[in-house]
Amino acid sequence: MKKIVFFALILCIFILSSCENQTIECDEGEELIDGVCEIIKTPFEQTFERMAVLDNYTLEISVQQLADLYTMTMEIDQTSASFEMDGIKEYYTNLSGTCTHYFPVDEGYRSEIIPCDDADSSYDFFHAFQPTWFMEVSGKYFLKTEFYDEVSLFFQTEIEGSVVANFELVLGDTYFDEMIFDVIVGDLSYRFEMTFDHVGSTVITIPTV
Repeated sequence: MKKIVFFALILCIFILSSCENQTIECDEGEELIDGVCEIIKTPFEQTFERMAVLDNYTLEISVQQLADLYTMTMEIDQTSASFEMDGIKEYYTNLSGTCTHYFPVDEGYRSEIIPCDDADSSYDFFHAFQPTWFMEVSGKYFLKTEFYDEVSLFFQTEIEGSVVANFELVLGDTYFDEMIFDVIVGDLSYRFEMTFDHVGSTVITIPTV
């Protein structure tokens, strides 16, 4: 009886050992990570993943319309944002679903509670970008024709009837460096250049009111 039990125990250990040492083979385009086969993502795809959740950055924006040049700066830090143009800087916060707008007055700043829809920015449209939307031409990345309507929708909420054209994406080592494109409204064409800066290190100090 003891011999049978001993034999069964040895057999059980052998089976378990065989299972533990079983080699996991991943399909082509996959790699083994912590015992699980995962799809290998290119640096290009990883950049888009990082941009999709980016919530701390500064965006330097220039808009050219014929001889006129407009410049503005947007700062984003999770629940806070600022917008500066022509020396006037305004701030926005979204804390637990309550959105506040801070605007300059003669004696400093005042604040007002606003609908959170008013605090939303169309400039973070890049969060929705997918690697498949772009094609590489001579080391540059351009938006594919079939996705122009998708990108135009982001601007049409702010500028009715606007159309995006000639969209070029400049990539850095880990994030987007720049987005260059035209926004056409009727007979007018506006050249946008949006440059990312201070990624992960943007600090916004909300004024005291």
